Amino acid sequence: MRMADTMAPPINSKYNPEFANLAARALWCKPVYCPKLDPGAYCSMPEYNEFLTRIFEILKPFAKQGIILNEDSELVTELGLTSLQVMELIEQIEDHFDMSIPLNILPDIRTIHDLARQLEKLTS
Repeated sequence: MRMADTMAPPINSKYNPEFANLAARALWCKPVYCPKLDPGAYCSMPEYNEFLTRIFEILKPFAKQGIILNEDSELVTELGLTSLQVMELIEQIEDHFDMSIPLNILPDIRTIHDLARQLEKLTS
């Protein structure tokens, strides 16, 4: 194996996947391509209410008898989610909205409202 084969492409190279991802994000801020709706369609990024609706759908099975989910519902203390369940929630949101959620925002999330606001910030 030659040394050139083991070297990474330069950071600003069009062959560097990280650079390509940054370039793609810069081009596709809003509107974005939505193949789930229509192969040729474009749609805007999800908004707060869309995130809120999806979070409610995912959390509905975790709501204990007599607890009504609302924006102020606390994920851990009120709903009793474990850390694994929180990670599964994040995974389902990522899959549904085709986005990546950085784990460093989790300490700032206590309620459903906090989660929806953080997701909205990530897409704006």
